[in-house]
Amino acid sequence: MTNSESVQNLARESVANETGVTTAVPSYDGEDTSECTALELRAFYSFGTEGYSALAIAVFFPIILQSLAAYEAVQTKDRSQPCKVEGAYSCEVLIGSTYVDTSSLVLYATSISVFLQFILFSSLGSVADYGPNRKKFLMFFGYATGILGFCLAFVVKTSMYWVAFLIYIFSNTFFGASFVFFYSWVPILSKYSSEVIESRNNPNLTDAEKYLVSDRVSNDISSKGFLYGYIAGVGQLILAAAFVVVMGDSMKGYPTVYPMQLCISAICIWHIAVLFFYTNRHLKSRPGPPLPVGKNYILFSLQNLYKSISEAKQQPELFKFLIAWFIYSDAFSTVVNIAILFAQANLGAGIVLLLSGAIIVPFGAGVGNILWIKFQNHYKFTTVQILRIQACLYLLMPLYGLIGFFAPFGLVSSVELLPLALFHGLLLGATQSSCRVLFSELLPPGHESEFFGLYEITDKGSAWVGPLLVALITQFTGNMRWSFIFIALMFLVPISIFSRIDVLKGKKEAKAYADKQKQHKL
Repeated sequence: MTNSESVQNLARESVANETGVTTAVPSYDGEDTSECTALELRAFYSFGTEGYSALAIAVFFPIILQSLAAYEAVQTKDRSQPCKVEGAYSCEVLIGSTYVDTSSLVLYATSISVFLQFILFSSLGSVADYGPNRKKFLMFFGYATGILGFCLAFVVKTSMYWVAFLIYIFSNTFFGASFVFFYSWVPILSKYSSEVIESRNNPNLTDAEKYLVSDRVSNDISSKGFLYGYIAGVGQLILAAAFVVVMGDSMKGYPTVYPMQLCISAICIWHIAVLFFYTNRHLKSRPGPPLPVGKNYILFSLQNLYKSISEAKQQPELFKFLIAWFIYSDAFSTVVNIAILFAQANLGAGIVLLLSGAIIVPFGAGVGNILWIKFQNHYKFTTVQILRIQACLYLLMPLYGLIGFFAPFGLVSSVELLPLALFHGLLLGATQSSCRVLFSELLPPGHESEFFGLYEITDKGSAWVGPLLVALITQFTGNMRWSFIFIALMFLVPISIFSRIDVLKGKKEAKAYADKQKQHKL
């Protein structure tokens, strides 16, 4: 690229307006380059207060699904006897002509929903970068999640457990879809923040210094998004736990978990209300360029996905991250998926203990986001360095569980649950934020939703594997603890890959990719 072309590119990216405030210059007709305001950021953060992930997916759905199925199941050791849903138990439910462990059944449902997310992301991911689709898809799938979750209140008999499973599968699918578009806003909001625009337009800053500004702003937006979500999740879990404990078994004629079902329905009403009255009104559309004339949405997205995967190899650092993320995301999401099931079925944890752990996790995640950012800023670690540390700490969890095979500790007692829940929480939100920020720094400008679609597809392309293999291991061994060996291996591989990622080199590769795409469109 010549010096004159470099100057022209800088000019297209940002200029100073008449008031002296640095603003971005549109690179296509209809681009909204206005500065990101505090109100717009609050609207973005409001989406993350849904409570569905912290309350429904992480806690109540596993308990509800396993309990409903268990009441229609038989004992594993004696199929002539009905399941005793108390303490530690092992039961199977007849699906067609096959008996399936109730814990495995929940994990199979998770695998199905995640695989459906993979199909959905593949079909729509790239289209969100064009026109107003990013916001439209965000709102549509958010509303769909809320409506489906609300319907759980109509499952009033244990024999309707299959309806609850369908609600879980499809609401989880739509929820995951909504979050792929939610994540794609981070680089957009960061790009139009005044601090990033000013640094990009400052000739006295080196590329490395500009990266640090962008990295810090992206981290701030991402971390606050998780923090506010976890604060809301803790509050909602406390209220829900109080409601469940107070109601107890007082709702005669309904499933014992029906109070939890009502809590999910209530949280979905909250989600719909926030979307309608706040997020939709104040989050700017910030449309992308128009979709090429004559293009079919699904075919266009699939073609772009194929192109993104093919051309990701032209960005070796991004490609390395995607390989690591493919495995790492499955590892910690599998920990999330099996935590409640293991505690309930293997340790005989009661509802009060389970809810206490459920409250501690998002509380720890919120605190962890703050502590990790302070730790990172104090020691001036980059995001990739922080991610390496977090992954190493996460590896300790399955290793600790394996100790339980030969020691009087190592997840053999319900007493150990709460400290581990706190440890898990302190890592969960922070490592999700670190991954999202690192990826946003490596992706090509102007291709946010397309590559965040690839990010989610990479996630969901593997995230069904962990629960499926854990379900099979549990089904054939009768002990979920054996799956900790598999989970430990899933942490070791990405740790090795993260240590080989060069972020500055990756950013240059991303810019070269974006410039190449612009030239092809001219």
